[in-house]
Amino acid sequence: MDGDSVAFDPGRKTGKTGSQPECDMISLTEKIRLLQGLLDAIPSPVFYKDRNGTYVACNRPLPVQPIISPGGKGAIPMEEREKPMEKPTVVVSKCLGFDHCRYNGQMIPDSFVENLAEHVEMIPVCPEMAIGLGVPRDPVRVVLVNGEPRLYQPATGEDFTEAMEQFTHEFLAGLPAVDGFIMKSRSPSCGIRDVKIYHHMDRPDTGTERGGGMFGGRLKALFPGTAIEDEGRLKNFSIRKHFLSHLLHA
Repeated sequence: MDGDSVAFDPGRKTGKTGSQPECDMISLTEKIRLLQGLLDAIPSPVFYKDRNGTYVACNRPLPVQPIISPGGKGAIPMEEREKPMEKPTVVVSKCLGFDHCRYNGQMIPDSFVENLAEHVEMIPVCPEMAIGLGVPRDPVRVVLVNGEPRLYQPATGEDFTEAMEQFTHEFLAGLPAVDGFIMKSRSPSCGIRDVKIYHHMDRPDTGTERGGGMFGGRLKALFPGTAIEDEGRLKNFSIRKHFLSHLLHA
């Protein structure tokens, strides 16, 4: 070897910028930067996972989509979006689990009404107690007189028609916005459709027909489009499902 020759030295750096691990790290960093640049260039969001298959990142932040109001009339303001949905309001016959107000002093627990109570605002009502009839009391009866329904108490002969009509008008007119009614089936006051209507007060053998009670029979005409049912029909799954769908989308 001449004087200018340099002997091989295994510990000497040979033109690389660092040790092998350092070089590998630089190479990996550049590959990651290149990959990120490619991902960022893709116009659509790209989601990627870790080794366990868990989504860990996206190549770009997702835009916040506005919540459109019903009918497409524009975005709902943020302050309105944050308000909790108001509970539906339902008027319920008071004897369905709220009070012992039946003519015989009984209360009728109803599992559907009980389960529904935590999801709606309920307004219990007993029209018969509201017009001054006590508990227990002699039963009242809907009787046709000259083709018009009257509310009689056969045991006493008293006619409560005017008192019930006045209460019905005042109570229903004073209600807040209501989404539904659950009435006691077959009740001469609360019944909607299956109330026994007599053709004669003193002679039930002269014939009967079915119709609405003095209070419940007015609801469909005064609250069209509202969810209205009795507890008897609500034991049917299909009717119950339809009632709830109607109630929650009123």
